[in-house]
Amino acid sequence: MTNNAKPISIKLFHVRSVASRLHGHRDVWIDWFVTRRACPLFGQTGSLGVLYADAIKGYDPCNPSIGYVEDALEELFTEDEANAFVAWVKRHRHDQTATIRPAELPFAANSIGLGGVAFGSNGDPDCLEMWSAPDFDLPFKVCGHYDIRHCEPVTVTIEASCGKSFTVPLVSVDDHQLNILIARNSDDPEIDADLIAAMRAEQKRRAPRRMSHERERSVT
Repeated sequence: MTNNAKPISIKLFHVRSVASRLHGHRDVWIDWFVTRRACPLFGQTGSLGVLYADAIKGYDPCNPSIGYVEDALEELFTEDEANAFVAWVKRHRHDQTATIRPAELPFAANSIGLGGVAFGSNGDPDCLEMWSAPDFDLPFKVCGHYDIRHCEPVTVTIEASCGKSFTVPLVSVDDHQLNILIARNSDDPEIDADLIAAMRAEQKRRAPRRMSHERERSVT
């Protein structure tokens, strides 16, 4: 076991964007991370010529969880990668919010990277696979971690024909949430047939716009 990581002079970086709207919420942080490159940064065959033991405090290769912190290191951007990715999102996604900040090295042995976080749906942390976009042409793969659970929802006011108005989260006009409302209709007096019809109309009205902005919505 290595008790203390050696001082290292390399510099690696985090990249973050702020999506003004993402999945029905405002001002969502997107923390970008590298998922794959031609060769690793660290280790015997790493491009930086630095061992994991030199970049991780209390490094123990026998620790069954050590892979998590090794992966966390590999998720960081080199300076060239960070600049290239920020230039790409500015050019291809019109993202003027992306910022670069230095990572604090060495990492603690109990660190975990963004790729080690469980991704889900229905408001749980999730991931944008930017590398899978048809126009992504950088020589490394990048994903973006985001969590909307503490972000402000974007709302829309819908008028029902009975004269009542309802303010609901914009995400509620998506298919999944709308189907939930329909299923609850007989049990919830506040969700009446007129409201369902109004939400159907709102959903239909917004559908073409959602499709036309599919490529931009991740970081607009």
